[in-house]
Amino acid sequence: MVGWKYEVFDCSENYYMFFWALCIPCGYHCMQVFSAKLAEPSNKEAAFRACTLVMLLGCFGGSINRKLLRKVLRIPDNPFSDFIHVLMPCCAATQEWMQVMSIQKGDPKVTITKLKKIRS
Repeated sequence: MVGWKYEVFDCSENYYMFFWALCIPCGYHCMQVFSAKLAEPSNKEAAFRACTLVMLLGCFGGSINRKLLRKVLRIPDNPFSDFIHVLMPCCAATQEWMQVMSIQKGDPKVTITKLKKIRS
């Protein structure tokens, strides 16, 4: 098993998505939903679960989503790395985004505006 391909502070490598999470209302939430859906395309509930957790629990929901994402992507880590969402949610969401995009799309710098329609 391999760990995170990108570090939390590598969010500067995809600054567009970092600022998306930081400045766009519900941008952070959208990134969580897209990451969950793309990481687990066969699970029709992944996007709904991610959206519900982050909308109801905020950064704590992001921590739970991160734990579930790590499980799907088989990334070993400690629980503290999931808690990083509470301290630096935009950096953590960008790290997850870059990890999923590099696996699913082959390019960690893909932006949310460049994604084609995701089919259910």
